[in-house]
Amino acid sequence: MNIFLIAGPPGIGKSTNAKELIPKGVPIIDQDLAAYQYKQRGFDNYKDIASIATNALIRDFIFNSADFALELNLGFASHYTYLRSILALTPDYHLSLILFIQTISTFVLTAQKSATSMEVTK
Repeated sequence: MNIFLIAGPPGIGKSTNAKELIPKGVPIIDQDLAAYQYKQRGFDNYKDIASIATNALIRDFIFNSADFALELNLGFASHYTYLRSILALTPDYHLSLILFIQTISTFVLTAQKSATSMEVTK
């Protein structure tokens, strides 16, 4: 049983790229997306509804011993607490972290690796 944690700051590409980084067919739970969808439907308490809905999904996956992915924003301390509570309930699960970060040094290092691999293949 696996939990794939997709984490990173807002706007870095978690939602856009996550499906490419986890096994096919593994559902991704994204509370921010759920909140956005409830807001679009006109709910005033869209954040609360999204939280309840995504928590119910997570419980269903855990109780059915099913793999799932969870997208979290690293900007919220409450997400760390939430993750710890999930892991406390799921000692048999394996956690895989997919961390999205970008810094100037990461960008430069990636560019250097790309240039090096192009030189090797020539």
